[in-house]
Amino acid sequence: MNRACPQRPSRLILTGMLLLPAALVLNWAAGFYPALVEKAYSTGLNRVIIQLISVASGLSPFSLGEILGLALLSGLFLYIFIKMYRIKKGASPKPRLPVLLMRLLALLGLVYFLFIFLWGLNYQRLSFAELAGLSIRPAEPAELLEVSQGLLRRASHLRSTLHQDARGVMYLQQGKEGALERAEAGYEAAASIYPQLGGIYGRPKGVLLSEYMSFLGLSGVYNPFTGEANLNMAFPDALMPATVCHEMAHQRGFAREDEANYIAYLTCNYHPDREFQYSGTLLALLHVMTALQSSCPEQYRELEKQVNPEIRADLAEYLAYWRRHQGPAADFSSRLNDLFLKSNRQSDGIKSYNRMVELLLAEHRAGRALPPVDD
Repeated sequence: MNRACPQRPSRLILTGMLLLPAALVLNWAAGFYPALVEKAYSTGLNRVIIQLISVASGLSPFSLGEILGLALLSGLFLYIFIKMYRIKKGASPKPRLPVLLMRLLALLGLVYFLFIFLWGLNYQRLSFAELAGLSIRPAEPAELLEVSQGLLRRASHLRSTLHQDARGVMYLQQGKEGALERAEAGYEAAASIYPQLGGIYGRPKGVLLSEYMSFLGLSGVYNPFTGEANLNMAFPDALMPATVCHEMAHQRGFAREDEANYIAYLTCNYHPDREFQYSGTLLALLHVMTALQSSCPEQYRELEKQVNPEIRADLAEYLAYWRRHQGPAADFSSRLNDLFLKSNRQSDGIKSYNRMVELLLAEHRAGRALPPVDD
């Protein structure tokens, strides 16, 4: 009687398993050579790849990332259901745990390697501060107050010209879809000063399941596999243009969250539309005043009194929306994002979003002036 030979992993599974440590080592080693990553990858091979993928996916009016994600998830559940049914009927043998683990590692290795190849090495490129010629150093309280005051004046002036509803909350005159259509103008204008922000990419897209995205605490997400900047279309309008420009910064290969926030602030303020200018300024004002509250509470309280009712209404609406969507899913998503960022050498995790303040202060010290706000 012949004894069945134990099932051996296929070459495909072994290759997938080896891709995981290969990608980890590549990402680790790249961190020691940011100038090389910048030249050969971020502004070289990867820039070409991202633009090709983004332009191709941009031909679809819907988010391909969302559609593919839902299709893969549905396919996985269908596969598990069919497999369990066949095992129950005796048509398939019960899978062995070691084989299942090897298949899972192979899948994880393939996905992670593609992520690193298609976009992930951008975490190891030169910082935007280096590319823009900005000098980063610890904040002085006087600088923080001065920048906060300047941003508040600019936000107040811009807010006075925008549309608002019966509750006094700002809304986008052409709606969120209009903001998606117009967002590119800010990058086109900023690229004349910061050429790293130029390029041809597919336009940002709204997500159909935006309400579910809100319960995950996400206002936007960049999909490196489709080159798409995907936006939550459900949250309030005031910070929506800045969020669009944040995800578009990721699309252009700027992976770090503080840099994407700062680039959103820049491109919004170079945008000819005041709705974008206000949104980018409001984003910066939120982060700077949060830093001021931590370092100089008394000065923060004095400045907070100067925030006009219109800006207060916008912020109250924004914060109330996210409070309504807080829960276990949002907490889990936040912890997962924190772990993901730390695994890519952003040691502050989700707190790295707040480091845009360092870039704002460096801009202030360098005397970089934003385009003036027309009266």
